[in-house]
Amino acid sequence: MSEKILFIPASGFQLEAAVYVPEPPHGFSGGAIICHPHPQYGGDMRNNVVMGVQEALAKAGLATLRFNFRGVGRSGGGLAGPDGDPEDVSRVVEYFRDLPGVDRRRMAVVGYSYGAMVGFAAGMLDPGIAVLVGISPPVAAFRMEFMARITHPLLVVTGDKDMFCPLDKLRSLLPAGAKLDLVKGADHLYRGYESEAGKLVVTFLMEKIGHSS
Repeated sequence: MSEKILFIPASGFQLEAAVYVPEPPHGFSGGAIICHPHPQYGGDMRNNVVMGVQEALAKAGLATLRFNFRGVGRSGGGLAGPDGDPEDVSRVVEYFRDLPGVDRRRMAVVGYSYGAMVGFAAGMLDPGIAVLVGISPPVAAFRMEFMARITHPLLVVTGDKDMFCPLDKLRSLLPAGAKLDLVKGADHLYRGYESEAGKLVVTFLMEKIGHSS
């Protein structure tokens, strides 16, 4: 289940990405774009949670694309924050949905921490995205009232020891119908809990986009 490293053209620069698309006999696969945590705190596409989710999705037969936001790793451009990074998500989604073997009707955006916030912001405006998933959206650090307006099928995963995603604040922001899964013992970093978070994401995505209609 090896990934291919490539560079996706964006607005005057390129975004570093790693892509995995299952080989036949899987046929066209549902897929997920995975967004990493805040780069100013060391977040990149090789983050432990990003990698744990990618490995779980690939083992389940789903296509994956993880990438570095502009100014991170070997991606060009400068750090843009919430004002520019949703554009990167939209560009990556556009690229991913045109890849051979990826079913453009069965695509998800999965984000962790800051990547959840940015993934939500971009994905909720794209009617072609089937599902949104956020792992520990940083509701204690950023204003995220916009979450209540998400109409896509939505899963949010958080740890019961996560100070950046406290349950009371999170619950007040979730739209009706959203699914909330709790990882007992996990804090915001998920050290030792990556596989458990990955399994929760896989279960939800396999139900929503795992099988062609």
